[in-house]
Amino acid sequence: MIENYPWIAIALVGALFTLGSATVGDTRLDPPPEPHPAVVVHTPAADPLPTATAVRLPAIEVATTTTSSSTTTTTTIPPWTGPIAAHYGPGSACTPEQATIVAHHYWWFGASDATVEWALGMISRESTCDSAAHNGNRASGDDSWGICQINALAGWFNDGQLLGDVDRTRFATDFEYNVHACARLWSACGRGPWNYGDYYCRPPTS
Repeated sequence: MIENYPWIAIALVGALFTLGSATVGDTRLDPPPEPHPAVVVHTPAADPLPTATAVRLPAIEVATTTTSSSTTTTTTIPPWTGPIAAHYGPGSACTPEQATIVAHHYWWFGASDATVEWALGMISRESTCDSAAHNGNRASGDDSWGICQINALAGWFNDGQLLGDVDRTRFATDFEYNVHACARLWSACGRGPWNYGDYYCRPPTS
């Protein structure tokens, strides 16, 4: 049939050619765009937190006396002879024995006598020198422990932080352990953690 009507064959070829470049709604059907290459985002690893060192209580000063027959060793702590502030009346301050322990630990971190006097006043105000003190009032932003009321909500006891190796539950039964944590915090941040209304952390100068 097509052989008899060559013009039909020509028309069919033309139709096929037209379909190959058809338009729909005057918009040419272009091939789909090439997909964009995948984007790889390299996220740098977070800096590792500093490793907290084990709690190390300072060695108490040792006086050694040598005699002809034996060696006598006595353990002594120079007594604190300065004032002991009492912010809330009689009985709110540290005892002379407790004040001496406080002084010894702050001295070990290089504190001056003026700083020891400040620390004793701060301890009287914060806890009345009671190492078992705990303020767990989250409504006031507190989860504060021990004689100087170190606030766990500030992150001091978190892993890798300054006191990350300190067991705050031990404060209640170990006064010296508690004092050392307070002095250690002071050695890094000065009076800032107890500066109500304007907390800061800057190394102390004395």
